[in-house]
Amino acid sequence: ADWEWADLDGSKLVWVEKGCLYRAGMTKDGPGEPALLHDFNPMTFRRLQAPY
Repeated sequence: ADWEWADLDGSKLVWVEKGCLYRAGMTKDGPGEPALLHDFNPMTFRRLQAPY
């Protein structure tokens, strides 16, 4: 599996796969059609010094 994190949000399954956040309703056969919520791939890490 390529997913990195998953959890249930009420009756919906949400997960992260290859830098993208997805959601799908659950059916009797498993997760339904996935919907892309957000693609985080364009974001880059930037080190910041704490303000204290």
